[in-house]
Amino acid sequence: MRKVLLVEDDEPTKDIIKYLLKNICELQTTNRGEIAIDLANETKYSLILMDIKLNFGMNGIKATQNIRKIKGYENVPIIAVTAYAMKGDEEYFLSQGLSYYIAKPFDLKKFVSTISNFLSFEN
Repeated sequence: MRKVLLVEDDEPTKDIIKYLLKNICELQTTNRGEIAIDLANETKYSLILMDIKLNFGMNGIKATQNIRKIKGYENVPIIAVTAYAMKGDEEYFLSQGLSYYIAKPFDLKKFVSTISNFLSFEN
């Protein structure tokens, strides 16, 4: 089963994503960008789901930029899963190294379909 890292500090969102993805990947979670970098150094993930506004430490953009510097993570999909949904947010996040953008609240079926599609491609 493909390994996915979820970087999310909102417990209800974390619980929903865990439930949605339980049958399609092995999910590991953290609520801090710094820990996400450490985990990426230790484990090869097929996909990373990254909240942008994390309440403690570095934000998701900074964490993404640091993960991109790790050998083997240059092209791993890192998907922004964020409540930032203003005009221009998606383009900004993509310009900062994120691969794709999902706005919260998200459609549950579309979310699972999107993640499944990303996981069906080899990195």
